Amino acid sequence: MATAAPGRYISWGVLQISVTNATIIGVMILVFILALVVPFPTHDDESDEQGAPLMTTRADHASPEETVDPTNWTNKLRGRIEGLVPKGQALPARQPVYVASWIYVFGVLTLASLVVVVASGCVLAMGGVAWWHVSSLGHFFNSIHLWSVEMTFGFMVIHLWGKFWMAAWRGKRALTWMSGIMLFGISIGTSFTGFLSQSNFDSQWIGGQAKDGLNSIGAGAFFNVLNPGQMLMWHIVLLPLAVGALTLVHIILVRRHGVVPPLDAELEG
Repeated sequence: MATAAPGRYISWGVLQISVTNATIIGVMILVFILALVVPFPTHDDESDEQGAPLMTTRADHASPEETVDPTNWTNKLRGRIEGLVPKGQALPARQPVYVASWIYVFGVLTLASLVVVVASGCVLAMGGVAWWHVSSLGHFFNSIHLWSVEMTFGFMVIHLWGKFWMAAWRGKRALTWMSGIMLFGISIGTSFTGFLSQSNFDSQWIGGQAKDGLNSIGAGAFFNVLNPGQMLMWHIVLLPLAVGALTLVHIILVRRHGVVPPLDAELEG
């Protein structure tokens, strides 16, 4: 029987990291740098004849009235959520000119990959907690689920880096920033319970390593990592609901207060 090759690690004093994780972090840093320096593709119609941006940089300025098509699902959805955000900002057709930068893309990429995570997780849940161990179709969707999670966290961390160095809490956006940080923390817990729900030796090893730490802070009394049923329910019900609710709150706050401008942007008023 073939055995897996031992992992390779980089050691630096008391720090130790696998070569795989170091490579992933290096790629994330490279993508982050490229997002800052690579020009964003633009079109000639992104400003009017006077060179003004297509949309004002203040969230409380509504966009021009548009012809409403009752058969358009965007208009229907916009009508339902119009009261949550300023008029014209729910699903705007135009963005400020400074959004034409790669660093603004990673928030949307995080949302897109999160949709894939949820969809692939729903497929895995249809067959239970172990069917994908013995099914080629299950292996396929489990791989999609794993790599979409990896992409979600990669895009989310790059998004976090960008907003940190942009001081994205400016302009009464502190709650937007706080909701994003909370969402990142809960996402880590969701991923952790996912590893505990694999129903294999890997999940047993992770649970065994985690139990002492959680018990030392008293969390093991209600969050038992050695209880696979409890961890599965946290992974597929409680934590995803929290992630979904916070994601919705975060998006509403972004639309309410607008996309944070660059530090050197000159804004009105």
